Amino acid sequence: MSYTGARRGESLGLRWCDLNGQTVRFAQQVKKSSKGIAIGGLKSQASYRTLTISSRLADALQALREDWPDAEASDLIFSEPGGGLPHPDLLSQWVKRSQVDVGVPNIGIHALRHTVVSLLIVEGGLDPVAVAAQVGHNSADITLQKYSHLWPAKLAQAGNALGEMIDGAKDADSAD
Repeated sequence: MSYTGARRGESLGLRWCDLNGQTVRFAQQVKKSSKGIAIGGLKSQASYRTLTISSRLADALQALREDWPDAEASDLIFSEPGGGLPHPDLLSQWVKRSQVDVGVPNIGIHALRHTVVSLLIVEGGLDPVAVAAQVGHNSADITLQKYSHLWPAKLAQAGNALGEMIDGAKDADSAD
């Protein structure tokens, strides 16, 4: 989740066939309902996506497949022992325990998704369309509504970059 910005259910719904080298395809999710835990469709059409993942994550997932004793019991990457569907709340509890174990504040599992979006905007410099595609938002409008407060710093960068481009073009013209 922290490498892709995927939703909890999307991560739990990943199958081994959804991995292909450094790409991962989100095509289903594990979700809770009044009837229990089930595999279902994704939140929106935009949630159906294929993303590039880091070689480090691809290698870790491959190692998981080789080391997981029940990897052949289920086509899901994350399954209960014996191949059963994982309960989404168990992933949330595991993340909480892991955060405590490594000494970081418990920010909750969905906050990992917000962290990814924030990093893509602030550190990665991605535009709203690219961020929306990465995390499966229906449109860049959704991304802008939730994260517009992160772009003002980019305006200063834009002004500086534009000045450098124009000044650089003027300098090149005067050198001729």
